[in-house]
Amino acid sequence: MAASDKQPFSEIRAEVEAELLRHFGEAEATATVGLAMRESVLAPAKRLRPVLTVVAARDLGFRSTAALRAGCAVELVHTASLLLDDLPCMDDAQTRRGKPAIHVRFGEDVAILAAIALLSDAYGMAASLPDVSGATSARLVTVLSNAIGLNGLVAGQYRDLHGAAPLDQAEASSVNDQKTGSLFCTCLDMAATLAGTTPLAEQHLQTYGREIGRAFQLFDDLLDVDGDAVAMGKDTGRDGVDARLASTLDRDAMTALIRSHVTAARAALAGLPVRAKGLSELTDHLFGAEEKKAEPARGAKPVPAMALMPSFLAR
Repeated sequence: MAASDKQPFSEIRAEVEAELLRHFGEAEATATVGLAMRESVLAPAKRLRPVLTVVAARDLGFRSTAALRAGCAVELVHTASLLLDDLPCMDDAQTRRGKPAIHVRFGEDVAILAAIALLSDAYGMAASLPDVSGATSARLVTVLSNAIGLNGLVAGQYRDLHGAAPLDQAEASSVNDQKTGSLFCTCLDMAATLAGTTPLAEQHLQTYGREIGRAFQLFDDLLDVDGDAVAMGKDTGRDGVDARLASTLDRDAMTALIRSHVTAARAALAGLPVRAKGLSELTDHLFGAEEKKAEPARGAKPVPAMALMPSFLAR
């Protein structure tokens, strides 16, 4: 990764895009479910989860393409979750990644089937990584399964839909851990599994994943209240738990909460037995502008949350 890149981590993102295109570039226009899968996966996106997987693996000394493909498996799960989240019976969103949501374009039946197929492909991808032992492959599939089920995305989405308001910070963090944090921790768990790291390192990585997930989701939901739908590439006012939290805390309180989670994430990285240079730089890239921004002058008009959003977080 060249330090002079105008867009940090752009090389990894390009590798992710190439891998996803290789996997989904041959869908026939007449195969409606396949086309919906292709459109949802290849739409412009952050690719944060595969980037996180690759960066963590490299920090731990593992540089095989298996890390890239493991991260892409998580990206398929993430994309499937978006298809389901956007359904009328869930968040009822009309746009996603700058385009009409898949259920709007193809119908709810196709969106559900495409999501199921993406989950199936994710398991297959995780189970067939190159130069990985059978035991390691089985572990990776188990990690992915745990992230999706009743201790992960499914539980978090149900609690998000049916949670009561007002919501306290502890409950919001718990839901975030099952939604956003679940897949972030999965990326780090996969990287640690591939690298064969120690249990202590795994513990610090899981703490990092949870804290970054909380910060990321809180920032996303601050934008849901204070953001611009066109710039973000998705509907605003649709997020549940944290949107309720964001509507009850003022902007300064939300910003302080985000910073506290980022600080805790950095502390977790400091506890690793290796220098996590890549993860530290990724954290800077995601949250550095928010952490290091100057405090507004007394009586100054608050800066909209959109003005603080790094381009990496758009869409």
